[in-house]
Amino acid sequence: MRIIIGREPLLWWLAILFLLPSVLSAQSPKNLWIGELWHTDENVGSGGWEQSYVWPGNHWREKLKGEMRLMNGSARAVSLCYGMKNWKEYTGTTYPYVVGATNTSTMVHPAGSKSGTIPLNFKLVLRRKPPTTIVDGVVQAPRQSYDEIDPNLVSDAMLLIRWSFETGITVEQKFYAYAGSNADSYFYVDFVALNNGNALGDEKVLEYRNQHLYDVCFAYGIRPHVSFEGSTQNSAIWEDNNDDWVEYYGENYLKYIGTGTPLHPNGDPTADSLRVFIDWDGNNNKHPGVDDTGDPDENSGFLEQTLGQGQFLSPQYFGMGILHADKSVDDQTNDLSQPFSTVWRPGNVRFTSVQQAYEFYFTGKHLPSPQEMGFTEPNDPLNVAAPNSFNVIGPYDMPYMSDVHWVMLVAVNGLSVSESIRWGRQWWQWRNGGQGITDAEKNAIIATGKDSLFKVFSTATRRYFRNIEEGRNAFNAPEPPPAPDLRVTAGERSVLLEWSDVSQEPDPDTRVKDFAGYRVYRALGRNDTGFVRIWECGGTSGIPVDTSFRDGTVQRGFAYFYYVTAYDNGTQNWEEPGVSLESGKYWNMMQRNQPVHPYLTKTPVTTLDIIKVVPNPYHDLSVKYNYPGEPNKILFINIPAVCTIKIYTMTGDLVKTLYHTDGTSEEPWNQVTEYNQLVFSGVYLYVVESDMGRKAGKFVIVRTSTEEGPPQQ
Repeated sequence: MRIIIGREPLLWWLAILFLLPSVLSAQSPKNLWIGELWHTDENVGSGGWEQSYVWPGNHWREKLKGEMRLMNGSARAVSLCYGMKNWKEYTGTTYPYVVGATNTSTMVHPAGSKSGTIPLNFKLVLRRKPPTTIVDGVVQAPRQSYDEIDPNLVSDAMLLIRWSFETGITVEQKFYAYAGSNADSYFYVDFVALNNGNALGDEKVLEYRNQHLYDVCFAYGIRPHVSFEGSTQNSAIWEDNNDDWVEYYGENYLKYIGTGTPLHPNGDPTADSLRVFIDWDGNNNKHPGVDDTGDPDENSGFLEQTLGQGQFLSPQYFGMGILHADKSVDDQTNDLSQPFSTVWRPGNVRFTSVQQAYEFYFTGKHLPSPQEMGFTEPNDPLNVAAPNSFNVIGPYDMPYMSDVHWVMLVAVNGLSVSESIRWGRQWWQWRNGGQGITDAEKNAIIATGKDSLFKVFSTATRRYFRNIEEGRNAFNAPEPPPAPDLRVTAGERSVLLEWSDVSQEPDPDTRVKDFAGYRVYRALGRNDTGFVRIWECGGTSGIPVDTSFRDGTVQRGFAYFYYVTAYDNGTQNWEEPGVSLESGKYWNMMQRNQPVHPYLTKTPVTTLDIIKVVPNPYHDLSVKYNYPGEPNKILFINIPAVCTIKIYTMTGDLVKTLYHTDGTSEEPWNQVTEYNQLVFSGVYLYVVESDMGRKAGKFVIVRTSTEEGPPQQ
């Protein structure tokens, strides 16, 4: 059996044999980590495993020993799916129905699908090189990696993914991402699907030359788990246990538009004003007696421990919707009746045939939500659990070398981390017999996340259509100044921050200089929440513009995190003139594993008799009173500038050797042995050796848990 590729006959199995190495040598995923919405994706657009559409970003937790995972993902995986009719294969076989997906589990495993994919191009482009952050002389790894710099890029970052399906359809997908707070919780996702006959990867050699495709539809779907942290805690991450709800808002969108436009509607103001498929966490009935909507933290499911106490782990509302879809391959006018189908399907209710899958996804219907259908249990495995949801556009008639273009908006929002902690603890107090908020009040507070999502979605939607109306690139957004390079250095009871000067950088759109000043933010103990502005210069602050600041309001031995932003005067904000814009916080924010610790002094000690261990005794139920964010930390203080500290059990076994060389009078220890084991309760000996002599002492550790973190209280 053979096929003709151009004029060169090749055995099909030989082509596949030569192709296999490129198929199997998968590229590493790429990460968009510049704004509040983070996302990881593969080289064929199938999403990042359990790291798709993460909001808010930058929250990590150790799941298993040595397995540090990014929390807050909204989806386990995503998929670009397609369907068509009467497709003719190279063998001469005509298939009445064809479906395929970049991730077949998202499409719920349609039997006999044509889901083979070949990656063609995969790159991440930034408008500017990321700033450099240096802490105590050590250059931190940049949070955002990249492949190219393009100063003309319309957004702060763009992830390009291009691949071909085995049926000869080539898809190019582009994520446009933003770092500034005015646009950091959404992505514009731009798609072009081309019928170029390319099935094996070489776009100069087209296997299905001159093919015509009929009734072609495209669907973008997600496998939900809002959120990864909450779902993992409650064992709700797998299909039969997932407890998310989904709903499509936008069924009567055309009534809202009337004879107007998306930017100037004149129809029914009470009709659906957006087109958005939403997903949020529900109450899992496998936890009797507890309403776990929002997944209150119970400190379970992870090696890394927390205080528990009810923090909402899953307050997010995820949304995706269509902004543009071509009316046909010959008419690029925006078809506002799209998506022509919005459906969801339980993640473990599989299809028995391709025809069944095609007719479910691609025959044009708006499926009511599970709750509208009368279902009350989100983790009902037969009817609801893991409701994979899909926005579907089409159908299109696609002659050879024709293409279809569509644009999708993805956003996530909800309660902030600080709000989730505050309200979660109040619910926890009520649940345990104290004063606080009830289940109903908790759920109403979490549900305000839907309003927050709709606000972001509305802003991004209006921005998209206003850009088009006013002749700008559809994916443009008003831009703040760039973030500066940052150097952070611990000092005596202080921290010195120094940064590069970006005051001469012009606005990317107008090329007018609009810089106003800088702001300094600080957090104690953790870098995923709790940042407060501690200093500002320029603008209306009354402080002259400077590129350094010494923070003297710190405590010795505590872990601090910083970032520095630049802000403008608002004169070049074409969307809201006069409103100042500020650079994104993640550009130079210090990494979670490299805080800065101010110290008491570098003045040499004159005696070994004042050496102490703090706290002594250490008790793991009192960690919140010790060193925030470092629950296992103890500190040797009043030690020589250079010395060795050896720690022993009372039986003389060596536990750990610490080498102190930084010239300060203190040295931390995280209670981990030479063999990377957390120590147990007991009395321990220490011996400090230096040019000044030798000093021995004792300290006590009281531990109710051997996990690396505080126990549940």
